[in-house]
Amino acid sequence: LGDYQAEIRKANAADKIWVPGKDLKEKEKKDNEEEKLSKIFKTLVETIKFLIPEILVSDEVNRMLSRLIDQTAKLGLTVDQYLVSVSKNITQLKDEYRGQAEELLKIELILSAIADKEQIAVSDDEIEKLIQAVPDEKTKDSLNTPEQKLYLKQLLRKRKIIDNLSRL
Repeated sequence: LGDYQAEIRKANAADKIWVPGKDLKEKEKKDNEEEKLSKIFKTLVETIKFLIPEILVSDEVNRMLSRLIDQTAKLGLTVDQYLVSVSKNITQLKDEYRGQAEELLKIELILSAIADKEQIAVSDDEIEKLIQAVPDEKTKDSLNTPEQKLYLKQLLRKRKIIDNLSRL
């Protein structure tokens, strides 16, 4: 991981300087937070170098293509019609998805490594509180399975990591 914290601090240094007119409205604050997260992720990917196994990248590209097929089908389109509408061919789309998949996987693996290094954990109580906060009983019941609890645990852990990185 190297000194990822120092690199993030450097990347965020300009954001901490106050200038006139920096008092932001709510929407601008949200945009600024998204921009800050994007900057953090970009810094992590550029700073921490490692190779991702091709099988993971291929699997993620296939998952992305599968989602595209589902989305276009819901709209009553074929993938070919979609590709024509965005002026791309399947090779260009796969190349684009490959780049996105590599970056997504790198971010996921880096965040997981940081969580391990920083010993960030999520308790069962935190998961239960999250489930109890859901207003819909049917949704609560669906979240109360071991698989869904594991998924929620991963989401909460990632949220904690991101929150920690945002404070640097």
